[in-house]
Amino acid sequence: FKEKYPNKEIASMNQYEIILSNSKEKEPSKANKILNKYGFKVVKIVSTGHHPERFPEIKKSGAKKDSFQWKFVEKKSRIKKLGDTVEIYCRKINDYEK
Repeated sequence: FKEKYPNKEIASMNQYEIILSNSKEKEPSKANKILNKYGFKVVKIVSTGHHPERFPEIKKSGAKKDSFQWKFVEKKSRIKKLGDTVEIYCRKINDYEK
């Protein structure tokens, strides 16, 4: 794993999950290729951790949590999958490929 993906660090690994951390490339789109090598098939990727307060238009306007602008920015963030965290659900389909 280290030779093939030098920017990836395994935070933990067992028969049900692999948790990667300290990656310079945090691209969920690459998850299927990486996890396939370890016998997993990605079922679903969910973008989470949406923070409208980090968007410039919210900072500039000072919009509050219940405002239309806040809700609009949050919805836009969810649609475009701009969350700072992802949950990757996968199934174990075969053994590790060496």
